[in-house]
Amino acid sequence: MAGRASVVAVALALALSGCGGRPVVGLPKVTLERPSEGADGGLDGSSDGAADGAADADASDGGDAPVEAPPPLELAASLVAKIALPGAPITAAYNGGTQKTYVACRAAADAGAVGPIAVVDDATNAVVKTIAPSAAVTALTTDGATKRVYAAEGDQVEVVDSTADMILATVKTPDGAVLAGVAADEAHDKIFAVGTKDFATNLYVLDGATNVMTVLRAVLLTPRGAPAIAVDGMNDVFVLGVDSNSSGLVVTFDETSGTPTHISTSDSMVSASASGVVSMGDGSASILFLGPGLVKRISLGDTQLPTAFTPTGVAGGDFGRGPMPVVVGFDDHGGASGYAVDTGAFTLSPFTLAFASAFGLTVPAEVVTGAPRANGVELYVFEQALPPSTSSAPAEAVKIAVTAQ
Repeated sequence: MAGRASVVAVALALALSGCGGRPVVGLPKVTLERPSEGADGGLDGSSDGAADGAADADASDGGDAPVEAPPPLELAASLVAKIALPGAPITAAYNGGTQKTYVACRAAADAGAVGPIAVVDDATNAVVKTIAPSAAVTALTTDGATKRVYAAEGDQVEVVDSTADMILATVKTPDGAVLAGVAADEAHDKIFAVGTKDFATNLYVLDGATNVMTVLRAVLLTPRGAPAIAVDGMNDVFVLGVDSNSSGLVVTFDETSGTPTHISTSDSMVSASASGVVSMGDGSASILFLGPGLVKRISLGDTQLPTAFTPTGVAGGDFGRGPMPVVVGFDDHGGASGYAVDTGAFTLSPFTLAFASAFGLTVPAEVVTGAPRANGVELYVFEQALPPSTSSAPAEAVKIAVTAQ
């Protein structure tokens, strides 16, 4: 506990200083447990207010009985399509305004060349166009309201018209920092990015109307994750990374002032490729950590993943109970599977990717949220060899649908 407390103290100081599947049924009933205090709190160092409030409510009722959690969902996953790409996928983003998915790919032939951005029509599940970025793409985000796509490419962001699929502008970071992630706030036409130069990290904001990028605030952490940044449209920006001791943390910033408003830490690790932060749309976010695998919900606590499960990516979906993080990965036998994580009830709803032919001799890698479905979501899943190997990653994306039964 002393070690954890010291990590929290250091992190607080840093933030203030500048910074056809088969549904799985028959799972046991789970009861809620109050999250441990001290690991997650406001910048005043107080313990989790939501947890304390729930505990006080129970005490006022005069009962010590645990709150019964809703049962896990019965989920089924089905293969929608295998989409051939012009190169192995790096990352992707779905634009709800045009019903297209943009997939940044590696160059198919020349290892030193810049790979294209493939435009996938959501209705036909086919690549309808490719866009040639001026530099290698490391992160993507979209704004469905303005029908724009934003591609992070080293020290710049390229702005793409999602209707014509043409590059409109190239916006450089003000200080030449290399970007680690981008996220669009559709409600306010702002795009937020996090980047690093000479071991210094900054949070940036790009005005969607003027395509002008400015530094919002210095952030004393190293950004890490896929994605490493998320927004919720409620004036919050979430940045995932590690501190100087390589301890995992996620800091919440006010998107107008840049003031840090909340910090969460974890003893688990932050993986550059598997970990990620996903907005829950209510002023909170969920984060996938590894070693051991868990999903942390800001202001609520941790939901542990099974020890035999290796998570490789996180996305989001709504299965009729509000937004949930969705984690994909594989088990000890290499079987592809995943979980929808109810971070309020601390329960896991599993689904099996039972179509082995979709992945061949590979396992799931990064996962990206696609179009919503009734009581479910479409996901784009990339593949990796086991053990991982960039050179053997297939030039395709697997589109699946996960729905509550």
